[in-house]
Amino acid sequence: MNHGLHAGLAEYIQDDEVTAALCRWAAGYDGTVCRLAQSRRTQGYSGAVLFTIAFRRPGRNEKLFVKVLPAGRDAPEPGQQERAWSSAPDFAARHLVRQPYSWYPVGDGRHLMFQSVANGGDPVSALTELTDDETLVSAVRAVVTGLLTDWNGDAKQHPGVGPSIRRADLPAYVGRELAVMRALPEARAAARELGLVTPDADWVRLDGRVLPNPLRLADDDSLFAGFSLDHLCGFSHGDLHGGNALIPAPGDGPVDPHRFWLVDLDNYQQDAPLTRDLICLLLTTVLRWIAPPPDEDGASQPGLPPDQAESLLDHLVRPDDKPSPRLPSVLATLVGIVHEAGMAYAERDNWKPEWRQQYRLSLISQALTCMTFDSVTDAGRTWCFRLAAHAAEAHRRAHHPAMVPPPPQAVPVPPSGGSTPTTRREAGPDSPHPPDPVEPAWPQDTMARSWQTSIGPVGAQVTAGARPGRHRVDTATSPAGPTAPQTRTRNAAPNSGGRTSARPAADPPAGTPELRPRNPTPGGPAPRLRRRMNVRSLRVGGRRTVPLTRLVAILGTSLLPLLLPGVTVEPGRSGSVARTPVRDESEGHGHGASTTTPVVDVAAPPGKLRQLAEAVAALPEPVTQGRYAYTCLRVWSPKDLAYGSENPNRYREELLWWTTRRSGRRMVTAVEDGRRAEPVVTRYDDGELTDVPPNPATDPAELRRQVAAQLDRSPPELRNAAGVISTVAWIYRYRPLTSRQRAALLVLLAETPGVTYQGSYPDRADRVGHAISAADGEGRWEVLTFHPTTGQLLSHETTGPGNNLLSYFLLLSTTRTDSTAQTRCGVTSADSRPANTTG
Repeated sequence: MNHGLHAGLAEYIQDDEVTAALCRWAAGYDGTVCRLAQSRRTQGYSGAVLFTIAFRRPGRNEKLFVKVLPAGRDAPEPGQQERAWSSAPDFAARHLVRQPYSWYPVGDGRHLMFQSVANGGDPVSALTELTDDETLVSAVRAVVTGLLTDWNGDAKQHPGVGPSIRRADLPAYVGRELAVMRALPEARAAARELGLVTPDADWVRLDGRVLPNPLRLADDDSLFAGFSLDHLCGFSHGDLHGGNALIPAPGDGPVDPHRFWLVDLDNYQQDAPLTRDLICLLLTTVLRWIAPPPDEDGASQPGLPPDQAESLLDHLVRPDDKPSPRLPSVLATLVGIVHEAGMAYAERDNWKPEWRQQYRLSLISQALTCMTFDSVTDAGRTWCFRLAAHAAEAHRRAHHPAMVPPPPQAVPVPPSGGSTPTTRREAGPDSPHPPDPVEPAWPQDTMARSWQTSIGPVGAQVTAGARPGRHRVDTATSPAGPTAPQTRTRNAAPNSGGRTSARPAADPPAGTPELRPRNPTPGGPAPRLRRRMNVRSLRVGGRRTVPLTRLVAILGTSLLPLLLPGVTVEPGRSGSVARTPVRDESEGHGHGASTTTPVVDVAAPPGKLRQLAEAVAALPEPVTQGRYAYTCLRVWSPKDLAYGSENPNRYREELLWWTTRRSGRRMVTAVEDGRRAEPVVTRYDDGELTDVPPNPATDPAELRRQVAAQLDRSPPELRNAAGVISTVAWIYRYRPLTSRQRAALLVLLAETPGVTYQGSYPDRADRVGHAISAADGEGRWEVLTFHPTTGQLLSHETTGPGNNLLSYFLLLSTTRTDSTAQTRCGVTSADSRPANTTG
């Protein structure tokens, strides 16, 4: 050996075992290796050490690229690289880097892999090293297009190899994909360590839902065993992460992505699913945003904000849908490139449905594989597992809709040993109308709900009488303004002025809205009952009118309260109806002029609500995710202003975060003439927020049963149309509802006799909406306004006799989130941008 050439090699490689192995390998060819004058060591995507050398042997001097592969991987079949070259020589000559020598063992479980230097030795950048978004997008597009239309397009002319259709059952498909990188055992271990799942269970409790366990899908007895799929196969690199795609990058000019090079083809196959490489490249690229690896100093790097990470997850699972506006455009573009290229490729020969199937299954497999990468953080592994689970749920909903997930209590609790996931997706990933999450039954202890009979307190201000350790008040400062007697809800959980809803909050409109005249607005002393219906007839199904006496005879009197809130049947008197007192529209509108009269006629079902419900039901569902349901309210009540006062500049702002465990955080800030008092924060442990309504059904009959059960537990004065309105407001105050849920609630209101449509009116934030009203049994009026497009609740107002304001709230925003950092509606401590609003 030429010891002069070997001099400095050990210092360059910085690994005695690798240096010795490299020298032994060179000696086998009667050659020597040396360090290049300009060279450097790097670390690859999977932790492999990379460097270049000069290899000199009789008759040849070569520059080679050496990769030190970590222990634990068996050496692949030496002929894979040559197969890739021979199967598509034209593509290979342009885009594949040769592996001129077989792997060589280091002796400690590691191996040396030798490759020719891409691009003739001119500078290149790995796709993972591209920092400019536009350049990255161009590179991904070039590689994806080359894989499909070049490698697996022109290669069709070669008989016996290349693109074809294969059939496999689902466990075999997923198992084959996971076997490429031997990922399943490591993915199971990672999920167990993170406390995400019991690996042997068929289902997993995740994000507030019960989802298929993706770790079980490769098993012969898995949930989807027996499901067969045809899928498109062809030439596949097998491990196409961004570190294995090299882009020419001349130092004095722009990169040229169309001249890309693919390296490390030891997992090459001629008949692999064509989605394998595409999804691998896509996921390993976007993971740079989800959970960046530590920097050179070992400091952690911030990833995407939770809402953007959830938007990315959702768009990966449902690429056909329009991406959320929260998703950074570069990520939406990357997903779109892969999806559109794949669909265009499949469409040529009419295989689009099959492509969608294998896309989801490859997404599951590659997400689990990404959990095993050394460079992916625990946060990244958790996100990958969630992606796999939601993709599995998308497959279930598309192909096994009759397979119903078990109740949460039937799903094994993951063994302790890691943190449980802290994000939640309310919506299902494969339909514009996501299913309702599994929820407990409606509460059984709401007979004395304080919001029904009195105005609640500032929630965070109530501490006296609380159970020890139950409410941790962060500051003792009370909101500005007069004090008043305070009421409490059950289990010492405070309640502020009514029930509470959920979605992200946005800053209220600039300035404080001027209070509009009382009489033209809904909620005045005598809301105009523009249309009446005869209570002796009940509209059924929107088509036929059935006399009430006949309906009683057909259904029996016990069912009338369910179908007709506000109408009760007196015991022992078949067909005798006790009518709820309804305000007489002949009365004046001045203070003290309103009376209630036990009349028979009540307002007709408003067609406007039905029209709105139909439009809302057809809306595409913008999915919101996160651990917390989040609501921002602006509240007026006698707690904050003199009785009957119309002061719009004095209110309290309430921000509420709560979880499915009924724990959470409430922050209340008193505001007067634009001056904000010190916020008061109250925290709730598991089970403390007992006034949260369960998730409303989307089936009309089931929703009516839910509301009827609630009315049965309400005070007598609210067992009527006003009680229905109050219940709907309660649901909106706590729940971030889907479009189908909002539509079902609108239909419920439209079908409730005693609910009057008042027309379009602005609320105190100048948001114009459809207004409805109803009277209770004690002279109070309940008024709701709804957004004219989305059906979202805008405001809820309660007035008493003499037109006195009892309570009023604006629902400014409601969403799901993983952060509780907001300091006011739509503003976090580090971000002043507004969040999504309800109006």
